[in-house]
Amino acid sequence: MVFWKENFGGPSFHYKDAESKLNHEKLLKKQMIPQHQEVQSNYNPEWNIGKVNNTLIYFPQENSSFIDNYLSLGGEQFRNIQLKHIFIILKILSEYLQDHLWIARINFLHNQFLIQPVQQLKDIIIDNFNIYLDKTQLQEKERACLLSELSYIYDFYYKYQEAEQCLDQAQQLLKVKFELAGRLGKRTKYQEFKTAQLIATAIEDTEYIQQENQDIPNAQQLLQEFLPVKATLPEDTILYEKPLIEDDLPIKNSKSELCIEDQIVVLALINHMKKNIANDEILQQQVSAFLELMLDKSKSWAVYSQGLLLRSINEYSYYKKMERSLAQMQVLADQYNDKVPDLETRFRYSFYVNFPDYYNLSAQLGEMWMKVGGIQSGYQIFSRLEMWDECVDCILQMGDTQRTLKEIEQLIFIGKGSIRMKCVYAEIKNDKTLLKNVWKESNKRFARAQRSLAEISFFQEKNYAKAIKQLQKALKINSYQHRSWFILGCSYMRLNQLEEAIKSFGQSVSINEKDAESWGNMAACMITLKKFKEAMGALEQGVKHSESDWKLWSNLMAISLKNKKFYKFYQCIERLISLNQHGLIDEQIFIKINQTFQYQIQISDQESARQMRFTKERIHRLYEFLVKEIGQRYYVWEGLAIYSILCLEYEQRSLEFGLEVDIELRRQQLYDDIANFRMKSIQMLMTVGWEQDMQIIFIIQQKHLSYRKM
Repeated sequence: MVFWKENFGGPSFHYKDAESKLNHEKLLKKQMIPQHQEVQSNYNPEWNIGKVNNTLIYFPQENSSFIDNYLSLGGEQFRNIQLKHIFIILKILSEYLQDHLWIARINFLHNQFLIQPVQQLKDIIIDNFNIYLDKTQLQEKERACLLSELSYIYDFYYKYQEAEQCLDQAQQLLKVKFELAGRLGKRTKYQEFKTAQLIATAIEDTEYIQQENQDIPNAQQLLQEFLPVKATLPEDTILYEKPLIEDDLPIKNSKSELCIEDQIVVLALINHMKKNIANDEILQQQVSAFLELMLDKSKSWAVYSQGLLLRSINEYSYYKKMERSLAQMQVLADQYNDKVPDLETRFRYSFYVNFPDYYNLSAQLGEMWMKVGGIQSGYQIFSRLEMWDECVDCILQMGDTQRTLKEIEQLIFIGKGSIRMKCVYAEIKNDKTLLKNVWKESNKRFARAQRSLAEISFFQEKNYAKAIKQLQKALKINSYQHRSWFILGCSYMRLNQLEEAIKSFGQSVSINEKDAESWGNMAACMITLKKFKEAMGALEQGVKHSESDWKLWSNLMAISLKNKKFYKFYQCIERLISLNQHGLIDEQIFIKINQTFQYQIQISDQESARQMRFTKERIHRLYEFLVKEIGQRYYVWEGLAIYSILCLEYEQRSLEFGLEVDIELRRQQLYDDIANFRMKSIQMLMTVGWEQDMQIIFIIQQKHLSYRKM
């Protein structure tokens, strides 16, 4: 609990009051631990343990570099926290006791203290957590909370499908389903008319009523006693605190109260949404709806604090709520130094909601200030916490590279420089020699140095073979870097080693399945190797995760036609038009559309007559869409005319298959349509630059006259 209190719950053991803590925080140099804790001094001879007084022992400052190197993994540096040596003891102790749950939790904390996800820890964490769930008899509520905790782990490692499965199982165990719905209401104070507002509801799957924990005090009492202050909107804002719902229609099977387990699952669901869905206005409204569902009902310090944290992050990009977002983040950071509640109250449920440590929370606040232009405020937060790497990043984001270089030089001079800082210095200088020195100084463990060297080799020198070697060194240290796998795949592509490129892109998407660019490049390699079916599967995954990437849709359109997947071909055309890529839908595309219809007519038989009709109806809907969107182009109407000609053949084939068709009536209607469409095509040509297309007009007129005689 010593480690957790110093880094997560607070207040610090070193000071009795918050003011003293804040005044002396930046002066804290020594890592401290109560003497009654047993420390194996013979664990490593490099640890110099000295006695301070009768109550404290410490690891002198000269051992900090050894501890940092010990905790750094996969070439990723261990960031600044308090009592790092106790964390080492916790790792050793959890492994000694063979407690699978705590092995998973401690190692997940370890990876979160690193800069990037690390493959070595990922397997240990997920395997031990699943072993605990499989071998331990748990109550349904406790299992649901653990599944929510596991979803945070899966989301951290980009395993979004597994995270979603965990959340679905948790909701099934709690016999509840969280859904979004619409209700009439008002969002602003001067709104006269009610409009649709998004709300979240908890729907019970059965009539089973969740029993609340009677030991937990009343929610309002907790709010008054020690829960963090909930920041409110300024009085002069036109927005309500939350939408004013005036539609009082009851929702069937909805829960009026949420138990603490329900709230934990809601928070995990919000985290999953923010990790898995593009951060746009729709997502912000969805997250707000879920937070409004649980915040006022929370009865736990950790759950309530995490809810306020998620609300702050969600509202940060909303101009009218940005001030409240920053104020709320400051309150959450300051509550670390409050005397109440006690440690036990703070600790309860904290792992279930993945509550961040004090340094992480303060760093998020600093980053928020930086993004709104409060560079100095962000810098002060980082420097107070001795987060020197973040101080450098703060100056770098200002775009002042010269000041960044001077800052790094000063920090190195006073002994505060880190390997990461020196790597940033070399990257700004674009100096390969300095990067190689960083690589050597880190005993060939800092993978970022090799990644930076590889980017210079790839983008500047165009030396793809050298980039491959450098990336292989980096990936050998930490293979959980999807960008490195992506650049490695691109290097193999440039050298025409397509099979190796496919493997590299496959590794990239296995880490982050939302990497649409890797899916697209993988498909390009497969097309070159004439693996058309596999290429189509890769492109479908790409557009699934990047619906606005017109290049992927264009490639999918071409490969769908190649694989005779005509319905997908039609969908791609519509999508490209929706993305304003009108130039890609040219005259040749309309020829292909009609050819797909002609192909279906030619291969149709008695059994496939229905499929032929479905194809005709689908193409008809496609032409209706195209006329509406790009009807000013002459070849749209020419394509419609040819489609109508094919419909004559379709009607004849339908008659042969014994379908009831008034062939004479339909033929006359189609002739009229053909004539009208060709006339419309001529009108489009005469509207825009028709003088340059007289030959085309002449041809269309001849066809028009010939069909008028029919």
